[in-house]
Amino acid sequence: MLYHTNGNGDTVYLDWLGSPWKIHGCFERYWQQEQERRKLKGEDLQFDLTLGFRDAIFGCEKTIRIQHLEVSSNSSVVPTIKTLTVNVPFGVDSETRLRVAGEGDASKSNGDPGDLYIISI
Repeated sequence: MLYHTNGNGDTVYLDWLGSPWKIHGCFERYWQQEQERRKLKGEDLQFDLTLGFRDAIFGCEKTIRIQHLEVSSNSSVVPTIKTLTVNVPFGVDSETRLRVAGEGDASKSNGDPGDLYIISI
């Protein structure tokens, strides 16, 4: 038997090697996975940070201001300016990339925000 109904005629089962699968459940899982895939991550941002020799060798704490997109209370995406404190580890070279997860632009499709990449120059 390839398929049958559950008695009410509304659920279709597929009998595959003696194991019935709910067709409706398969489509439902596919639909949920597809919806999750469509929630695109926000854009990543890049910030160029100029470091002096001493800060690069010994590490430091820097305060930066970035402009990025955030989700407002009415679910629209608006530009904002945010101040962040960044810990720069000791021994960084020029062109070192520091990642700050979740501090990029907000997603326009309810996904996760992008990341902020700080490039030492």
